[in-house]
Amino acid sequence: MDRVLSPVLSFKEILGHDGPFARSLPNYEYRSSQVEMAEIIADAMKGQKTALIEAGTGTGKTIAYLLPLICLGLRCVVSTGTKNLQAQLIRKDIPLLEKTFGRSIKAYSLKGRSNYICWRKWRQFLARPGLNLSGIGDSLTVIKKWVSKTSKGEQSELEWLADDDPLWSEICSSTDTCRGQKCENYESCFVTKARQEAASADLVIVNHHLLMADCCLRQRANVSAIPNYSRLILDEAHMIEQIATEYFGLMVSARRIQDLTGDIRREMSEAHVEKKEIHECMDHVIKRSFAFFGSIPIAEERFAINEGVITAEARDNLYNLLRSLELLDSNLEEITPKCDSISGCRRRAQEIKSTLEFIADHGDPDYVFWGERQGNSLTLKVSPIDISQQLSIHLFKPLKGVVLTSATLSTGQDFDYVRSRLGVSPDIELMLESHFDYKKQAVIFIPMDMPGPASDEFLEHLGPRISQILRLTNGRTLLLFTSYRNLNATYKYLCRENLGYKLLKQGDRPKECLLEEFCSDISSVLFATSSFWQGVDVPGDALSCVIIDRLPFSVPTDPVTEARINWIRNRGGNPFLEYQLPSAVILLKQGLGRLIRHRNDRGLLVILDSRICTKSYGKIILKDLPKCPVVLTLDKTVTDFISH
Repeated sequence: MDRVLSPVLSFKEILGHDGPFARSLPNYEYRSSQVEMAEIIADAMKGQKTALIEAGTGTGKTIAYLLPLICLGLRCVVSTGTKNLQAQLIRKDIPLLEKTFGRSIKAYSLKGRSNYICWRKWRQFLARPGLNLSGIGDSLTVIKKWVSKTSKGEQSELEWLADDDPLWSEICSSTDTCRGQKCENYESCFVTKARQEAASADLVIVNHHLLMADCCLRQRANVSAIPNYSRLILDEAHMIEQIATEYFGLMVSARRIQDLTGDIRREMSEAHVEKKEIHECMDHVIKRSFAFFGSIPIAEERFAINEGVITAEARDNLYNLLRSLELLDSNLEEITPKCDSISGCRRRAQEIKSTLEFIADHGDPDYVFWGERQGNSLTLKVSPIDISQQLSIHLFKPLKGVVLTSATLSTGQDFDYVRSRLGVSPDIELMLESHFDYKKQAVIFIPMDMPGPASDEFLEHLGPRISQILRLTNGRTLLLFTSYRNLNATYKYLCRENLGYKLLKQGDRPKECLLEEFCSDISSVLFATSSFWQGVDVPGDALSCVIIDRLPFSVPTDPVTEARINWIRNRGGNPFLEYQLPSAVILLKQGLGRLIRHRNDRGLLVILDSRICTKSYGKIILKDLPKCPVVLTLDKTVTDFISH
């Protein structure tokens, strides 16, 4: 039940020149757009409405949506696009509100279960026969000390441990291996404790991945990962479609099958259950799994699954794999009464079998069937072509108040694109312009003498042009690439150039470590792709230039993009205007948003793609970008701006 507390002061007074925030913060700056946003959100939450709010950079949107929730005493889930923003809310914004109002706020940051160590898997890992400490000995020693004293069990407490460290995957909690209330460690489980804390909090801070996982769990299994809630703030809402597509889909890989058989062996060993036939079944499953995945000849990174992929040989191997999985299921059923922990493994085997059968048929017109190859690893996936209906039914409709916000939600001065993609029907729509003065703070440089991105000469000119700009800016640049090919080629070129600036490349180290070094060494240059286009906050002198290699259109031959293009075309729509162009505009606006993070920032945005000036759609793109000077040659306007 909500505890409604009417604020003594209006939002305008709270956020005003002489209000509590002005008294709490040095150099406080009043923003009328922040007040308007807070008022609209209060109206939406009290009136059980849905609001769509684009809040330009500098609005102060986190305070604008937290403030009404605190003043009105509303229990709410706040979902963010990144863990960084999740941490900012807990460590910075909510403490600021507590200081300003002189009262504590019961807020809890809840993460997905893979962020927590699992006591049961930790015990099994340490007891593993012939545990090989080669390469992990030092890490294991540190983790043992941490495990003995941690109260939260969160991976983020191990700052030196990369997110994708294979050691963590061996010991973290997972849906596949969790026994729930049947687990002997249930009461001391870190996931259990975290969810209990969240259940008693007024504000539960999550990220979109956990939100979508929760949404799918409620739909498929009538269980949840987030305590029940009726109000939701979706920050960085432009990221939802991509994440929802992942969670509402299916996937299977040889690694997933290996993990299953490994878990079965461990569970049987721990329960002292021995059955020779099951081990033989698993050997057959692994052998036939490798045969099936190995008989898919496609070497491309991403490809559509069709008859050319599921060849006669692959189909025979798949049939044999399905028979082995069916036999494994039958054998597991026999020992489930003796070994209850095997029931979860049996369910996983059934899910893998049904997913493989669905992929083999690949005939459902509502889904795209595709594969992704990373090195020697191949994953087969099924993704919904249109996610809007599922989001509407399973996320938005059950709620009593929803706010979707971001600095980049509109295209063409309206919300048509985001409404259609997310299946949301807002009662309130609001566009708030950026608080920054882009006419004075930024310049867009579009060199018209660059070859077109489709030209064979483009890559040849890319490195020298970027080198020329870096010499003018003295480093201090974020390079955003639309492909690893362009990134790697440019990185090699600039390494040979030996410009004297530290060159940091995505993938060499964890993202957070790269950003920390980029901020501390203000002349450094950071090479990055998609994950750095949004959610990266580098205010001040460390970032004075953002260079974008080409307009960020999705590759039309990408299987998911191609399926969505065909789906829109078959419905009589215009895929380019309805889908490809709006999604590129939003991503481009996100890239520009990395540049100006403070009213004192100044920056140069370089777009090395002349199509923005030569194609008819370029006018649409430029109209959607902040109103700042656009320069087509490297003339005095650019050099004077940089040297100012």
